[in-house]
Amino acid sequence: MPYFISESQSDCAGWATVKEETDGAYTTIGCHENKQDAIDQMLAVSISEDIEPGGEVSNRAVDLSAPAFIQANAKRGLKYLGEGYGGDGLTEGTKQAAREMAAGRITENKVRKMAPWFARHKVDGQAAKNSNPSDPQYPGAGLVAWLLWGGDSNFSDRAQDWAQRKIDALDAEEDSRSKMTKKIERRTFTIKNVEARQAEDGTMRLSGYAAVFNDDSVPLPFIERIAPGAFRKTLTETPDVRLLINHEGLPMARTKNGTLRLNEDETGLYMDADLPDTQAARDLYTLVERGDVDQMSFAFRVIRQKWNEGRTERTLTELSLADGDVSVVTYPAYPTTTVEAREQLKAAMQAVKEGRDISPETMMVLENIFSDLSEGHEYIMKAAQIMGEFMMMEDSTYMEDEEEDRAVDTVGSFVSWDSSGGTARGRIEHVMREGVLGIPGTDFSITAEDDDPAILIRIYEEVRDGWQATETLVGHKASTLTAIDALPEPSAEEAERKISLRLAQAIVNNTN
Repeated sequence: MPYFISESQSDCAGWATVKEETDGAYTTIGCHENKQDAIDQMLAVSISEDIEPGGEVSNRAVDLSAPAFIQANAKRGLKYLGEGYGGDGLTEGTKQAAREMAAGRITENKVRKMAPWFARHKVDGQAAKNSNPSDPQYPGAGLVAWLLWGGDSNFSDRAQDWAQRKIDALDAEEDSRSKMTKKIERRTFTIKNVEARQAEDGTMRLSGYAAVFNDDSVPLPFIERIAPGAFRKTLTETPDVRLLINHEGLPMARTKNGTLRLNEDETGLYMDADLPDTQAARDLYTLVERGDVDQMSFAFRVIRQKWNEGRTERTLTELSLADGDVSVVTYPAYPTTTVEAREQLKAAMQAVKEGRDISPETMMVLENIFSDLSEGHEYIMKAAQIMGEFMMMEDSTYMEDEEEDRAVDTVGSFVSWDSSGGTARGRIEHVMREGVLGIPGTDFSITAEDDDPAILIRIYEEVRDGWQATETLVGHKASTLTAIDALPEPSAEEAERKISLRLAQAIVNNTN
């Protein structure tokens, strides 16, 4: 039975490497403090037993049990395999996955591989040995493989279509979850065409554009703009949005009860609100009408975005307003990233050292850091981290820091990371900034995320007088990697030693 990783085992506080039993239960074989260590053990035991890793156990709502027709096709493929058909090209992983499908079980990783595999191999059905039962070479290796993957003997699209529907459902579920977990951001705009007026029934109304498309932001330190259509999807989901003053207090209006209406047009996100008959609302109405207040901030989650090649410009292509707010604000509030804060702190220290005034931009960042201290634990920890870096800075930090400038997302760079066996090292082979990165030789894959590419790395092992590349490829998120100097190559004598420690361990495990 295949091995998986799980974050929901009752006998582990963190991540666990587990084995799936015949009854569908999962038995813990190792507990780990982080996900990567669990992945490393899953890969190691899977390699030692010559089976494909199962991937991550997930409490998904999408039903991934194999339908009857896929079970029947897999059983037929296994029957042919037992009779000696199929050739030598079939991997043990494919055979094991077919046994699982015949029993009604398919992993998410397998499902995600099925649709593209069927698309690539459909052409095999044109060969007579795979399509004509009277052909002397029937059933050919192509037909046996097709059946083992769950396809039917006439090479129809039925199994491929089933797999694609499941992939779409999994992606939709993942999108839904990501909307709930993505960090809320806020942006401030000067209200466009703002209007405070009274309706015929005497109701005070406030309207204007809370956000404008293709309007460059102030440097964050990157330039940001919102693309047309960014709000289209979230508005169809009827998000519960409140109109607030300075992001706090009782709401002035709310989409849930219809007193706040949001609409996207060719200009941007248009807001129209019926204000309550309260003193705060009357004050707000008067201030907007006089022009004392003319800026608005809205809270959102980034669902999709695009960066330019130099990562100096970000375009927001899809945003979520779920549980967010639009606020009329007295002062603009710009987000402070840790990187920006560090640079602004350096600038502040340099200005003080040279007897110059601190710039308004830097002063705003410093004020944001101190104001964070009153916003709860997460913000306190962020502010404490930044202030800790501030206190530890020395004159040398004004110079460019080589370690910070090294890339951990460039092919050919050497990196290190924490693994269950200690610190591992390797060389970057491939970088994927969008989509899913499959790890060759395994069923495991990594999904690239915004600002966190998926990285394919060739592991290096230490020998007596240097480091040499192994045959093992692993995948990590860029955020888990640390850039290091190029590893020294071994001498010619040492380079002749080709048996890796990992292969030796696998041999020992198989022998045991």
